Parts: sequence; C-alpha cells; structure tokens
Amino acid sequence: MARPMHVTVATTGGFQDQTLADEMHLVKAALLYADEVTIASFGAATVRAATTIVSGQQAEQRHRLLDVASVLMAAEDRASLSLIFANRRARRRLGNRMLSEVDFGSTIDQVREVIEGFRCQVGAAELERAEADGVLTIDDLGIDPITFVQDSLLLAQRRQDEALGLPPSVQAPSGSSGDAAARMLGIIYAAASPDSNTYPLFDKSASAKILDLAREEPNAVSRIPGRHAGLPTAFIKELPAFPAAPMDEILDARRSAAPALAAFRSAMAGMARKVGAAAWEPSFAHEAKALFDAQVSPAV
Repeated sequence: MARPMHVTVATTGGFQDQTLADEMHLVKAALLYADEVTIASFGAATVRAATTIVSGQQAEQRHRLLDVASVLMAAEDRASLSLIFANRRARRRLGNRMLSEVDFGSTIDQVREVIEGFRCQVGAAELERAEADGVLTIDDLGIDPITFVQDSLLLAQRRQDEALGLPPSVQAPSGSSGDAAARMLGIIYAAASPDSNTYPLFDKSASAKILDLAREEPNAVSRIPGRHAGLPTAFIKELPAFPAAPMDEILDARRSAAPALAAFRSAMAGMARKVGAAAWEPSFAHEAKALFDAQVSPAV
C-alpha cells in the first residue's frame, strides 16, 4: 500500500493586508493534491494560539483569560490571582469573586478583543475548518498561547501610551517570537532536505531561504520533491474559480477527485521531470506556466 502523500506548506511572511491570503492559496491547492497537509506559518500559528485561549469549558477559558490579562493588572490584583491559581483553598474561598469576569470585565474585554483580532483574519476560519476535517495540521511553531497573547497585549498598551505621549505603563513584551522563527526555519530546511518524508510547498520568502541554502550547501537540498508538489499547485492556480472557492467546496472537490488522484499524481510526476528549475527558483513559475499552456490547457 502506497504511503500517504504529505505536503508541508511553509510561508515566512506575516499577515498580508490582515489576511492569510498566501497561506490559503497554497493550502487549498495542496489539499486538492495531497493526502495530508501541514501548514507552518507564523500567521496560522498565531491564530492557533489565540484559539487555544478561548477553547474548552467556560471555567478553563476564564482561567486562561485571567492569566493572560494579569500582565495589565495592578500588582495587588496580580498577587491575588497568583494566590488563587496556586492555592486550592483560596480558590474555594475567593474563587467566585476573584475569578468572575465582572470583577475584571474591562481587562477581560481587552484580551478578547486582541484574540478576536487574530481569529477574525480572512482565512482563519477556513484553516480551522480543514483542520476539523482531519486533513490539515497547523504547526504551532512552539508558540506558548498565554505568553503570545500577553505579549500582544503589552505591545498594544505600550503603543497606546506612546501615542498619548505617556511613559510605558506596562513591562516590555518577552519577544519570544524569535523561537518561532527558528523553528520555522528548521521546518523549511527539513522539508527540502534529501531525507525528507514530505513534499515542500513554499511561498516566495520561504523559497528564497532554500535558494540561499542550496547555493551555500547544494547537498543539503533535494530538488525533485518540490517540483512534484509545486507543479500541480501551479496548475491548480490557473483555474479561474480556485482562489474564491470556499474551504467546504475544496474539501468536497477533494473527496470527489479521490478515485482519480493516483492517475493524476502519476501524470504530474511525469511532467515534473520535464521541468529543469527547482520549485523555489524564480524560473520555475515560467516553466510551469509554459507546460500548462502546452499540455494542460488544451485538454481543459
């Protein structure tokens, strides 16, 4: 039995015009071709982190929200929360009062506003829809949800203070996103390595990093798997309705096309051998377009 085809989509850019447009184009194309897809993207990981805060039962949500909000609280309120979180007896005695959203309503509202800002990005709900269907994995890049949202709150507050000409009223963010960047780079390099067990599908920024690595260490990069994933993606993008298709339609099309997928992959593998450029090289798009115009478009 053939091993399931796995594609790793990696994008190193941030949000583009407050959307996940780059991620969605690549993910949708990959879902129409691969058995399993993983998305490694700072944008997708931040959506995952924000969603984690508001997931689970109401009591769990409230606990996490207050934990996040503690960075904006006065020292005495933070001390009370620390006591409650650490001491079961204190939670029983003071829990109903101190863990009430009424007591910290304005601070909780700030937290929810930041969280919804990430979760309302165009494309976020579609990523979560594909994940719920079991065909997409969102890599969290090692981001701790509590720390990430706390840093976002601190940054927003410091910017507000600066706009009002006031000294900073809160501590500086931890800057933990640097760890996520390092993990992202590791995922990109591993996906394009000779011993990789996935097919890489990168945006321009991630492709540039592999191109640099290929120049410095040619033996650290495998050129063929990227063509195998990149070529059908380039073809699928030529379909007029593709970018606007909602995720539910992509998932339906994926199921409908399943019986013919083996033959399609075989045809793509044959065409990939006709492409000289690696998927991350600038000339790949031109070669793929020429191949589409010559062999695919007439058939369509």
